[in-house]
Amino acid sequence: MSRKKENNKTFGSRLKIAMGDMSVYALAKTTGLSHTAFRRYLNDETVPDIINAQKIAKTLKVSFSWLSIGEGTMKPSDNKKLDILAPENLKKMSVDLYTVVTAAEDLIKKAKKEENLSAKTIAHDIALRCMSVPD
Repeated sequence: MSRKKENNKTFGSRLKIAMGDMSVYALAKTTGLSHTAFRRYLNDETVPDIINAQKIAKTLKVSFSWLSIGEGTMKPSDNKKLDILAPENLKKMSVDLYTVVTAAEDLIKKAKKEENLSAKTIAHDIALRCMSVPD
């Protein structure tokens, strides 16, 4: 098995692969997110919400499903659409209740502030966070 394949189990490891030679500061500037947030993603301390994960994937020109949960191939053109909430993908979740509750609370606060997040967006974001928790 190749080293690349072994090391793409977490969001942070996939982000490192997708970044290639791009610096944290360059990616932060391009996406509008903080370099501190990227350091935390790269160290698998946290994962971005669904909106920021999509922004990162688009900036790096990689598949959102590959970057967020490791499904499919790195290049977006090689993948069929992935439904994060599909039963086979929900089975991949292995997290504690605290992680789910924390994610839900964060998103509810964000939804109240922005008033434009749908229930499906919130559910996708929670699923993304749950599947991205390091082993």
